[in-house]
Amino acid sequence: MLGGLRMAATDTFEILSKMTVRARNDGELVPRLAFVMLWGLIFVLSYF
Repeated sequence: MLGGLRMAATDTFEILSKMTVRARNDGELVPRLAFVMLWGLIFVLSYF
């Protein structure tokens, strides 16, 4: 179980880091972060 969890965490980190590098190189990092933060805010506020 822990081996699968470690593999999933490693793969997720690798994908996120590659996507971050690509977004930074394309100049889309700030808009994407703003979009993610907007959705995070919507989900957080929906619990109150």
